[in-house]
Amino acid sequence: MKNLIDILNEVLSEGKYTVGLSFILRYTSNPRRDMDNGHSYHQLQDILHYDGLEKYVNGTDIYDGLSAIEIAAHVLDLDVADLEVIDGMLVQKFDGLFGFELESETLEDAIGEAHDFRHNDVYNSKSMSDMISIFVGMILSVEAEGVIFDPKKIVYNRTHE
Repeated sequence: MKNLIDILNEVLSEGKYTVGLSFILRYTSNPRRDMDNGHSYHQLQDILHYDGLEKYVNGTDIYDGLSAIEIAAHVLDLDVADLEVIDGMLVQKFDGLFGFELESETLEDAIGEAHDFRHNDVYNSKSMSDMISIFVGMILSVEAEGVIFDPKKIVYNRTHE
């Protein structure tokens, strides 16, 4: 099995120079599409119940001429440009993919860690075992639920074992 140093050398030889690479677990049915797409969305459904915003999810004007997205951006202290409505759901767009940093130093250990991973009742490998993918990437930011990362290489996909 390859270790992180071997994979780093591969990434560097492919012209994808970066420092600070990590193994990162991401639950997805299509890791290649995600990598090509390059961004993630975080659902903000809870904010829709704040002051009755659920009535205005499609961006219709509310008081003072503000849309639901503008009010949500103000309440959450976010930039309006980072919010979208997709399929009736208010989401925050991140430049980068969402995942969970793994502590392992070898791919073999990272695969084992990923299969045992449990963040909470939603994000855990027991209920999402068919969607396990491991990337090598650079962490861009740490969020409450995980990390946003710039993917450099897909090194493991559960559906293609």
